[in-house]
Amino acid sequence: MTIKQKLIGGFTVIVLLIAVTGYISYDILKEALQTRIGQGYSSLTAEMLDSIDRSIYAKIEAFQIYSKNAVTQQALIKSNQEFDLHGDRQAYIQEKDQDWTSVPKSEVTDFMYGLITNEASEELRKVTTFYEDQYGYKVIGEIIVTNKYGVNVAQSEKNDRLLPGG
Repeated sequence: MTIKQKLIGGFTVIVLLIAVTGYISYDILKEALQTRIGQGYSSLTAEMLDSIDRSIYAKIEAFQIYSKNAVTQQALIKSNQEFDLHGDRQAYIQEKDQDWTSVPKSEVTDFMYGLITNEASEELRKVTTFYEDQYGYKVIGEIIVTNKYGVNVAQSEKNDRLLPGG
């Protein structure tokens, strides 16, 4: 073997070693980077979920406090007393539900008007409006308060914020 061949062989071995080392280094670094990015996103996601949880629990606590206010309590007591006297509650509920769902979304019946304009419903709208003003978008779609029989006593709106006269 000549010196030229030995030199070419030696350079080839060195180039191959550099190429193999580079490939292995690239593969290791790629894997480490992917792991690090994944951990970063995982940590960020956990922080975001924690923040969302805190926000939701704060709103739940606010609604728990709100549910104890005098207007809501009086409306619930009155509704429960009225329904305690009803003979066939389920038939009445089904009739009102049928009436509600059979009317076009743009229409408001007298029953609906009474339900969404009572004092308790006005208070509910104040809450939804507060959050909408606070955050700049509709945070709460609709709030409904029901009595012990599951009958709506008050609600903040009807179908896409359609209010009587609106």
